[in-house]
Amino acid sequence: MQTQVNRVRDLIDAALKSGVYEVGEPLIEDRLMVALGASRTAVRTALRMLADQGRLIRKPRVGTLPVPSGVRVAIDDISYLDPIDPSHTLAVTIRVTDRRPVPTSALLAAVLETDDPYVRLTENVYVHDGEVFGMRTAYYRLAAGLEPRVVQIADMPQIARDVFQVDQLIVDSTEIGTAEADAASARVLGVEPHTRVLTRRQVFVDRDAHPVQVAFDQYRPDEVTFVSMNAMIRARPSGACETSGA
Repeated sequence: MQTQVNRVRDLIDAALKSGVYEVGEPLIEDRLMVALGASRTAVRTALRMLADQGRLIRKPRVGTLPVPSGVRVAIDDISYLDPIDPSHTLAVTIRVTDRRPVPTSALLAAVLETDDPYVRLTENVYVHDGEVFGMRTAYYRLAAGLEPRVVQIADMPQIARDVFQVDQLIVDSTEIGTAEADAASARVLGVEPHTRVLTRRQVFVDRDAHPVQVAFDQYRPDEVTFVSMNAMIRARPSGACETSGA
């Protein structure tokens, strides 16, 4: 029985982390029994264990509910969706940890379409509720402006105007994957070395399709879920503010 309980707990926990269960929607024991092929005792025990861990909350006359947690990241944008209220984006703080000129590699020269011998590197971390959930290493031409050391909420038009001196910043391509965190990344993200983290590579262009920036992101897999921008737009009520956290 203990093996079945652990299996059920792990499956429910994975579903919670990946956003399978909607916030505010009770977890029904009968449905879980059928979906997971488990006994009522195993399901009930697993739910109790997850509640004890703070992953679920039990409310009288309502049921067992997922505890809103983590950050939903737009796959092809720089928006961070509030898991508690999907009609709003999170107040994410960007903290710059390093910025300096670096030699232009063959890859950067090709992606940024530049002959300059140096490009600017900027590294920053993404912070929500005092905890780092992601980090970014970005490269762009030296002619671009410097990002502020700390940004509370930034949207694409603001970044385009203040940093890159262009009137529009567009995500041209996005690649999602996973990779093992090296010692330095693991320390920043607060995970064990070699933990597999979520990765995202993005190329940004201006309105004339000229490359502006290439960015490489790493996110904690236990804190971040990627969602499509279309889903985020559908979640917003008509007339809602579309301020993005970068």
